[in-house]
Amino acid sequence: MAGVRMQPCIALQILRATAAAAVRALANDHGQSALLLSRCESLQGGIFLMNAFEIMQATEYPQIEQSISPRDAMLYALAIGFGDDPLDPDQLKYVYEKDLEVFSTMAITLCYPGTQAIRSDLAEIDMRKTLHVFQGLELLNPIPLDRKLIGNTRITGVYDKGAGRGILWTYENRIQDGMSGVPICILHGASMCLADGGVGGPRGQSQPKRAFPDRPADIVRDIKTLPIYRLSGDYNPFHVDPSMAKEGGFSRPILHGAARSELRGGQSPRR
Repeated sequence: MAGVRMQPCIALQILRATAAAAVRALANDHGQSALLLSRCESLQGGIFLMNAFEIMQATEYPQIEQSISPRDAMLYALAIGFGDDPLDPDQLKYVYEKDLEVFSTMAITLCYPGTQAIRSDLAEIDMRKTLHVFQGLELLNPIPLDRKLIGNTRITGVYDKGAGRGILWTYENRIQDGMSGVPICILHGASMCLADGGVGGPRGQSQPKRAFPDRPADIVRDIKTLPIYRLSGDYNPFHVDPSMAKEGGFSRPILHGAARSELRGGQSPRR
């Protein structure tokens, strides 16, 4: 059978339609928005490529469901330093199943979507150099045990900090009781890829640097928490694998950014 010759313009239209269908399928499979198609820049091997700024704008995180068991709550409390004084009732209530309470900052770990919605294979995003740089929370109601929680995370801003500085994106996660609909907390966070700036987009406002106190710390404690803290939901190997940490520019695994605000540093929480 003789080969069929096709006009170049028709061939290009078919190629574009095929690639668009492939990307649309990826968008449906991986929770990406329609912006994934509208932001396409170039074609290489049948797959559209996007820069880091554009793919973060296009990212839509999946809804996450989670429930907190008593074991989960106690493991988290141990990871941030509770339990070293068995006679302290303000510690015992977070590490003993009798009258167990969930410590408030555990909200930070709830319904965490991780990076599963970020298609780094379709963009110039180096996940080895992506860090969690900010975390805040609004606790609206006590965190319940053994109840389904639902978290919905959305991107609230994407900023290009410039070449050699990186891409920063902010996000919000609203978590509610999956059965009653009662809001539990609102989490505010930001992450930054240190390797992918200078591709275009608003720079955003920079926060002034906080000066370090010019006096010694009030309390210094050595809490062996790094491997335990991961068990509360953030399994990023960057925080436990020495080789991954070195690829990211660090001499050794570093503590999760969120954990820095949670470690109690020896102070009994009286709240």
